[in-house]
Amino acid sequence: MKSTSFNQTAIENALGYRFRNPALLRQAFTRSSYRNEHPECLDNEVSELIGDSVLSLTVLSWFRETYMTVTENGLLTDFDEGQLSALKNGLVNKQHLAERMRQLNLGQYLLVSRGDYGTGIWQENSVLEDLFESIIGAIYIDTGCDFNAVSAIVRRMLDIAKMPLPEAKNIRLSWKNELQERTQRADNSLPLYKTVSDITRPDNSHCVTVSCTAFGITVTATGKNRKSAEESAAREMCEKVGE
Repeated sequence: MKSTSFNQTAIENALGYRFRNPALLRQAFTRSSYRNEHPECLDNEVSELIGDSVLSLTVLSWFRETYMTVTENGLLTDFDEGQLSALKNGLVNKQHLAERMRQLNLGQYLLVSRGDYGTGIWQENSVLEDLFESIIGAIYIDTGCDFNAVSAIVRRMLDIAKMPLPEAKNIRLSWKNELQERTQRADNSLPLYKTVSDITRPDNSHCVTVSCTAFGITVTATGKNRKSAEESAAREMCEKVGE
């Protein structure tokens, strides 16, 4: 259930971080739709942009520690570029980030417009993903752009220490690739993707819905753009049909 008010103490307790400038934290939880109703507020779009970059660099830094070794001949890695990219996408994908927000119980404090509150948009994966990134961006700015400090918090938010270390042969490059390989093995066909809708919300964010048809089955999924929606649809199809 969504809280009716912003609660700085509860949020900071969940994050394990105390803000020097509490205004940055409140801004991180402010959707642009809320700002439309409260012009005196600042929204979280810039914080989200910053957080997205910090998140990627944090994951790559963890890869450097876990999968890479610097030698006199250069950088040695356990995985190739495609596999590392797939690992990164697995850590920072919409579903994982949204689930971590739910586990930390932070979505309830998101400030949205009355209309968005009524539609339950604050529960959507894409919105919770944005919140995750905007929180990171706010912490990065609050620490004076101290990457080491924010990296430790991001790793805790991702619960990265509990991530299993996969073998190279078990890394899935993408759900779309996985689904295509399955359909080609089955009957040499290709999955069919179609855009069902492309909606621009009041806060100017996009919600793209895509259908995926394979094995005589059709599923739908949403994302910020067509690419992410297709990846989500491919994943849902793979999970629906099983191995």
